[in-house]
Amino acid sequence: MTLDRVDNPDDKDKAEYVLANTSFGQDGPVVTIPLNRAYYGYKNFLLANKTGQNDYIYNDPQNGYFMKLVNDEIDNMQPDTWYLLPRAFSIKLVPE
Repeated sequence: MTLDRVDNPDDKDKAEYVLANTSFGQDGPVVTIPLNRAYYGYKNFLLANKTGQNDYIYNDPQNGYFMKLVNDEIDNMQPDTWYLLPRAFSIKLVPE
């Protein structure tokens, strides 16, 4: 999969990553993931950012970062749901 674009980047409730999917057995040729969905973090990164019993949030207000985190070992992921690594959060959009 490759990140193709971000749709509706100015509307935080409708914004979503659009991935071109080369494995058609995995949800078809295009996969969309809402920008406000949690991001997959490695276990040590989650544990360093624990904010509640099962809440893991990375917050860096100086750089404008705020993201919920999930991990399969922590068991706070939803089944059959796509998640991106936090690196996707740092993508900067450049108008054409």
